[in-house]
Amino acid sequence: MIMVDDPVFLYKSHRELIYKTVNEKYLSEPLIVRKAYMFAEELLLQPIIMENNSMIAYNIFHSSMPDSQGAEQLEKEIEHLSKLYPDQKEQFDEIFAAREIGILQRWAGGHTSASLELLFEDGYQKRIEKVLSRMKITKDDEVKKFYKAELIVLLAAQKQILRYCDEAENKLRNEQDKNLKERLFRIIEACKNIAYNPPENFFEAVQLIVFTHEFCTVEWNGATSQGLRIDQLLNKYYVSDIVKKKINRAEALEVICSLWKFYKIHGERCANLTIGGSDECGNDMCNEVTLICMEASMRVRADVPLLTLRVHPKLNDKVWNTALNLVQCGQGFPAFYNDTAAVQAKMNAGVSRKDAYDYSTLGCVELTIGGREFSHTEGARINWLKILELMIFNGTCQLTGRQWKLKETHDLEEFTCFEQFYNWFKTELKAVINKVADFIDKAALVYSEKWPTPYLSSITYGCIENGSDITAHGTKYYNLSINCVGMANTVDSLEVIEQLIFKEKSISFEQLKAALKSDFKGFEELRQKMLSCPKYGNDINSVDSKMADMMGFFSETVNNLKMIHNRGKFQCGFYSVMHHALLGMKTGASCDGRFSGTSLSNSLSPSQGMDKNGPTAVINSINKVSMKYMGNGGVLDMKFLPSFFDKQNHVQAFRYMIETYFDEGGLEVQFNVVSRETLQEAQKNPEKYKNLVVRVSGYSAYFIKLDKELQNEIIERTCNYLI
Repeated sequence: MIMVDDPVFLYKSHRELIYKTVNEKYLSEPLIVRKAYMFAEELLLQPIIMENNSMIAYNIFHSSMPDSQGAEQLEKEIEHLSKLYPDQKEQFDEIFAAREIGILQRWAGGHTSASLELLFEDGYQKRIEKVLSRMKITKDDEVKKFYKAELIVLLAAQKQILRYCDEAENKLRNEQDKNLKERLFRIIEACKNIAYNPPENFFEAVQLIVFTHEFCTVEWNGATSQGLRIDQLLNKYYVSDIVKKKINRAEALEVICSLWKFYKIHGERCANLTIGGSDECGNDMCNEVTLICMEASMRVRADVPLLTLRVHPKLNDKVWNTALNLVQCGQGFPAFYNDTAAVQAKMNAGVSRKDAYDYSTLGCVELTIGGREFSHTEGARINWLKILELMIFNGTCQLTGRQWKLKETHDLEEFTCFEQFYNWFKTELKAVINKVADFIDKAALVYSEKWPTPYLSSITYGCIENGSDITAHGTKYYNLSINCVGMANTVDSLEVIEQLIFKEKSISFEQLKAALKSDFKGFEELRQKMLSCPKYGNDINSVDSKMADMMGFFSETVNNLKMIHNRGKFQCGFYSVMHHALLGMKTGASCDGRFSGTSLSNSLSPSQGMDKNGPTAVINSINKVSMKYMGNGGVLDMKFLPSFFDKQNHVQAFRYMIETYFDEGGLEVQFNVVSRETLQEAQKNPEKYKNLVVRVSGYSAYFIKLDKELQNEIIERTCNYLI
């Protein structure tokens, strides 16, 4: 018999047993209480294996609850909804079919931010006391159950921090190295305090960030993004410690580098931290921690944490220069967000002006009000191009043969002008939006019943006061998000249809269908004609106007939707994560000359390689689009050669390009600084490029770890230069 002593192995092998035991032992308890017990046992039974050389304490062993709604589980949602709405099977079948054929992608819940401000204000003991005091006065049995769950998770979190303290004390007894002993002693002192109280210094504040991230991960992967304005959170501790000479700048940088390494070891792709920004009066909020965070990213050179820099007219030169230096490192961050556009977008999503100025990003690029918003950031993603494919082929998916019921049916030859066809596309897109919105509105009810998050709720503004989980409207803002993908392919395709079929009359719809059905085999000449038509991203009004009109149509349609089953707003997102590649695999050949199964266009960016007139033309094209309803964020990806930054005047021109883009209304922009040749070489010899980081769409990743389709999509992006 083989004896296994590895605690990690034993823990993993018994994880399912933990959940089974909890469900059996507490069968009479409501689900939220069972979730709390699962969290507590998951946390307190996991082995603590601390990194010896880190300044901060964290667990090398990483886990998350397997029954959490941290990934797409549409089947489960439909199963639960079918019991609530037995007469709406047809609608649910349609939603499932939409996912299968590539119209829809859904990741229920998406990302959510944890409110570190609350813990920094109260500390765990005060949070516990608040729950106890409210438990005594409430007469509502359901609310009492919620408070019981809150008490369980808060006590478990407190106990876990003390377990770290115990582990550090055990290590200290056997440690001979003076420096390591000092580090362990500092960890012990920090844990003893923050297990009960707010942090008292810079180190304790960072240590509390680590623990909170770890606890959120155990409860639910989707909450690990945090959405922190980290420089605003840490600056008062930094300044106080500097004044008291408890820390110097170099030591603070080392602590932040340790935090960055923690994120790297945990492999949290969407750990997103926000720096910079202005207040309501337009004053610059940047501080020394803003710079330290960017310097840490340059030193650690990992794919996480993502950094978002909030930009405004008074952003100082030192911050600008540091940000541009970080861009040149080629990690894909910081992402630059325009305060003016972002604040307006959040206000249009129902957020107050004061709260909107406190926005941060989480997940990839989603805009959030940290600790005050639950917004189902990945509620749905609609593939515009698939809808166009289904229209052309009378509702038949070209890759699966499955049938989709269109809102209207038309013989393509009946259209006498492009406007008729164009309006039909709007009709079909609106029909899909309405179906998806109705579904996610209903699904949000099931979500709160089946996937509550008591720990996240315990550190979110309003939940304890309202006696309600964050997923059940416990906090201030509750939004449902509908995102989209394939926009550039779609407007480029509509341009081809207008030019070749209606204006030139050089081809018929039947010829078009034959070319698409064959994936252009035998139709290369026609494909080249398609490719030569005007493309979005080149400052050409005929196609750019279609993008502006369609984006406005989509945004206003979503913004005007009313929730029936929930309170809050529907908001739009225009970023694609990796789904431009994944949904591209489900989409047949398209009228813009794109081959079947290949990647769709990335987020708000032009189709790969189709922007021929330089980055200023891209900016001119995209700024014809109104971004006032992009409350869930958006992405413009651009790629530059590393050699471009060899000249200082190029660096200044690069900054001017970003400022001009934002002055004209742009929302967000991010950059890859890498050559096509380097990417191709990395694809051929991955072992030589293990540390090559690229920006995908809203997040950064190690290039060699990406699927080949995503690698190819990044390779095909236009490499820009400025004249």
